[in-house]
This record gives sequence, C-alpha cells and structure tokens, in this order.
Amino acid sequence: MDLQIAYATDAENPIAGDLKMTNGQLLAVEGVDAIKQHIRVRLQWFKGEWPQSPSEGMPYWSHVIIKNPKSRHLRKMFTAAIEGVPGVSRVASLEVEINRSTRDARVVFDAVLESGDVVSDDFGLFEVEGF
Repeated sequence: MDLQIAYATDAENPIAGDLKMTNGQLLAVEGVDAIKQHIRVRLQWFKGEWPQSPSEGMPYWSHVIIKNPKSRHLRKMFTAAIEGVPGVSRVASLEVEINRSTRDARVVFDAVLESGDVVSDDFGLFEVEGF
C-alpha cells in the first residue's frame, strides 16, 4: 500500500506534493492510480536530490535545464524512466515540450501497464500548483 500525494491544494491539503488527507486521515492509493503516482514521482525527482541515494533521479541539471536540450535524448530518457516503474509494460506515446523562455518542461504520455490498462498524464515537471 502507498500513500496518496496531493497534487492540488485545498483546505485540508495546503501544500501540493505532500501526503493527501481527507477528514484528517491519510489516503491510500492502489492499482492503476498507484502506478500513475509512481511515474509522477519518478519524473519529478531530481538526480542527487535525495542524499541517501544521490545517483537516483532524473538528470535535469545536465540534460533538461540547459541551453539546447536534445529532444531525441529527452524522449529516450523519459521513456526509460517511465518503463522502469514497476507495473509499466511500455510507453505507447510520449511528448516532451520545452519552454526555453521559462525553462519549464511538460511531459505528455500514455503508458500501457502489465494489466493492459493505459495510464495517461500531462503535467509540468517544474511547476507546483498552489504557489
């Protein structure tokens, strides 16, 4: 069992990215929703961010937040990260949109799970809702 993460703010969840609560209780997430959450966490984790495992995470400083990121390389990098999530069979489609002026990146993907379900998501990598 995993705990659900709040992706938006509300009265009970004032901080996006923190554990989600409803009526004062932490919420569990399972199945397809848990896999989708795992993908988001993996894609938003900067390499070196966690001191206990500095080699883990996405190499944003060296491959994305640079002057001329290479789209083909980014697609391979994000595809490998998504396909590395337990329960994901393959990435059916993936788009990486880079906004050079704001240095933001947006990822849009469809991933086929081992169960046959399809998980789709579209989110900004460096944006946090509510700030």
